[in-house]
Amino acid sequence: MQAYVTEQAALRLDGQANAIDTVLKGTNAEGMHVDDFTFYMGDIAAGQVQYGTRTTMCSYLLENAQKKPSEFFPELIA
Repeated sequence: MQAYVTEQAALRLDGQANAIDTVLKGTNAEGMHVDDFTFYMGDIAAGQVQYGTRTTMCSYLLENAQKKPSEFFPELIA
């Protein structure tokens, strides 16, 4: 997932079509800067550990491990 998000961030910075714009479209975060979004992605997992729900997050990741990042990414953000 990390490589996929980095790739999508590079596309977004270059003004090309990307999955970040797709998942943020129509939300309050639509204009979020790329660097803020990548920090947000890191905070998803860190927050789960901090608030005691890491096993839920791990189970979710394992259940979706067979999916391609392009399929899994929008679900993770939703």
